[in-house]
Amino acid sequence: MVLALGTIIIVGGINQYLEKGEGKIIALNDLVQEGESIQWDENLSTFTIGQNEVAPQINLIDRENTKTNEFVYLLDSKYKYMTGYVAIPDDVLNATSTESIEIEFISDGEVIYSVGLSATSGENGVESFEVPLNEVNDLTIKINSDSADSITHAVIWDIPLTEENVVQKVINSIKEKIKS
Repeated sequence: MVLALGTIIIVGGINQYLEKGEGKIIALNDLVQEGESIQWDENLSTFTIGQNEVAPQINLIDRENTKTNEFVYLLDSKYKYMTGYVAIPDDVLNATSTESIEIEFISDGEVIYSVGLSATSGENGVESFEVPLNEVNDLTIKINSDSADSITHAVIWDIPLTEENVVQKVINSIKEKIKS
């Protein structure tokens, strides 16, 4: 009886690690981007959303980013998922005619996740996201706005990516070899 219970606990723990165990966490701004098309706010400037001050802890995409509203990262299928936050700051709501902004996460030409934001005063708030990245080789993050100017207007911050754990990497490596 004790042996059976011990076996069940051990197998359950192994299954939990295989399914939900996390590997190393890395900030998006620490990855090499294709084309160096995005600016990061190195000072992690604070801003307000819904009259609440927000202070990024990991990274912050510069909201005055005018280089492009689309940027690409080569992930080489190393990551399990990416999380973060996105919003339209209060000062932008008062100064722009933008009505909505959509952030799309694209892999191999297909949108794998999107977040929509309203620029209507009183409707804006912080949106969190968790983008699944299993088998994603390249990730394009695209900010779509109905604004006539080229400034992003949205802020995206605290964006870490989580790698697969060691066992998941081995299993996926074996799967790749079988596919080849």
